[in-house]
Amino acid sequence: MRRVLKPGGLIGLRAGDIGGLLMDAVPEGAAQAFGANLANPHLGRHLGRLLRQAGFTVPRMTASYEVITETLGKMGPALAAQFPAGTSCCLPGSAPDPPFVALAWCEATARAGYPG
Repeated sequence: MRRVLKPGGLIGLRAGDIGGLLMDAVPEGAAQAFGANLANPHLGRHLGRLLRQAGFTVPRMTASYEVITETLGKMGPALAAQFPAGTSCCLPGSAPDPPFVALAWCEATARAGYPG
């Protein structure tokens, strides 16, 4: 990234962190299974340090959550079935609520340093 940014250039990055995964009905091992195919399921929390090690200055770090319940449902019934439906908001005779699932994101803005 430093090669393509001019000195003082600004970059913004966002990476997920499975350690902040929120689910209303958690099957055993769900967080581990969810992040099993990721190179680093906790990359988000390391963004600032990694950018500083690469020579960037990091003036701002933030974190946020994104509700991904609907996205999981669109990914396929087999994946969605791994997350049991919540039961806290169901009235007798009504359809069960879809599971609540939210993913933690970490964001960083960084500036490329000037050549010394």
